[in-house]
Order: sequence, then C-alpha cells, then structure tokens
Amino acid sequence: MKRILENVITTATTIFLPRGYRESVQIIEESTHSQHEQSAEILNRSLEEITAKFRITDALYANEIEVQGVIKHEFTNVNNLHEIQQSFANNEGVLYLVDSNTKKEINRSFIHNKVGYFSRILRIAPDFVYELNEQQYWINIEAIRNVEEEHEHTKSLNLLYRALYQATQIHIDVNFEYGKTTKERTYQLEYFRVDRNSLFIVMKDFEDNSVYSHNFEHIRDIKCSNRGEGLNFWLYMAHDTYRFYIPYTEESLNNPDIPIDPIIKHVVSKL
Repeated sequence: MKRILENVITTATTIFLPRGYRESVQIIEESTHSQHEQSAEILNRSLEEITAKFRITDALYANEIEVQGVIKHEFTNVNNLHEIQQSFANNEGVLYLVDSNTKKEINRSFIHNKVGYFSRILRIAPDFVYELNEQQYWINIEAIRNVEEEHEHTKSLNLLYRALYQATQIHIDVNFEYGKTTKERTYQLEYFRVDRNSLFIVMKDFEDNSVYSHNFEHIRDIKCSNRGEGLNFWLYMAHDTYRFYIPYTEESLNNPDIPIDPIIKHVVSKL
C-alpha cells in the first residue's frame, strides 16, 4: 500500500493545497480515459471553486494483495466518509489527481470491497488521492448540482435576492456558531451579498444596536415556503441547515426594477 501511494503521489498533480497556501499546477496534456479527462478539467478552477462546487462521493482505502501469485489493487470503503467530506469542504488536506497511466495500470487489477449500506459499487479506480492527517484516501468527486438542479437553484437564488433586496428586517437566530435556529428574533437587515454558493448578511439589533454578520458558505440547496406575509428560507450547506424568515409584500417582491446581480443568473459549467 505504501509503495502504491508513493508512486501515485510522485506522478500526480497537486491541485488542492492547505489553507493559505497556493501553488502553481500543471495541466494534464493527455488522458486516455474520458472520466479522467473530466477530472483534469478541475485544474482550470480556483481553489475556492473546488470545495464550493464539488463534493466527495466516495472515499476508499487502497491496498496491494496477492491473489494466486498476481498482485491486485484492493479498494475498501471508509467508515468515516462524512468526516472526510467535512474536511474537504473546510479546505483541509491535499488533493492529488492520479496520473492517467497509473490509473490505467491499477484498473487492470481492480478489486472493490463494498462496505456500508450506502456504498456504491465501483468498477474503476478513483481519479484522486486525498491526503488528510497523514492518511491517504482514494476519492471520487462530483459537482454539487447537475444542470437541471443548477437551473432550479438559479430560481431559488433569484427569489432569495429579491426578498433580501426589498427587506428592512430579517427574523433569524444570530447564534451562528451552533447552527441552530431556536432563538430567533427580528433584526434590522443592514447589508447582504448573494453568490451562487454563499450568502453574507449584516444585521443590527433594534434594542442595543449590536451588529452581527455571518457568511453562509457551501450552500448546496435552497428551499422556501410562503407564509402569506413573509418567506421562510432554508439553506442546506455542507455541514448545517439554517432557517430564517423575511417579511415581504407581493408588490415589492415582484418589483421589475430590482437590479438582480448577474452572478445569480450564471449557471456553473458542468464537470
């Protein structure tokens, strides 16, 4: 196992670096496998885009075993996938893109031991090695939303933007550290900034003028329900789900003069 990883990391391209540190990367010139070609496209994206727009779907341990005198490459699902996914979303660890020739060689002797009810059967070796806390995992990643989901997400962002633009108040729990919504109060909405995968808001307390701000990151999905005189929004993120309530009127919400930020209409290109 150790020898496999040493060879892989020697020939791999590092594309994900520890927080606060960047390094130039080399684009893969040739790839014989279509999936590997798609994975190589990630190299064209910034560090922030990788963790904001992609998620880990599979994480496996790799090992070399001998079967009837032949060396096989054995992959086994990890039992801490959620923890690994969270670390990835937090920009921790180092991600390597496996060299296409190395992957092709491994696929000739590929064995997958499926562990866990939700584990998928894999037919080929993953494209990436993720190094975290001195442990190496072979992983697959995919876009957090497909093309259809991106269009629905655009509609949700448009509604959220309109609601925030016309709002002077927001009903929310400012105890963001715990990600709970058990102590909601109404605050004055001072400022907001909506991105495809994040929301930054600034609020002021009506009683003591205390100012609170928070950046909701890695938003995967947005849900909304109409309460007649206001909208309940749920933000589904990599780690938590958060809820808040925005009062509105139909006239103000549907105002055609609201200058919608162009970034909301931008659909992320598929992987």
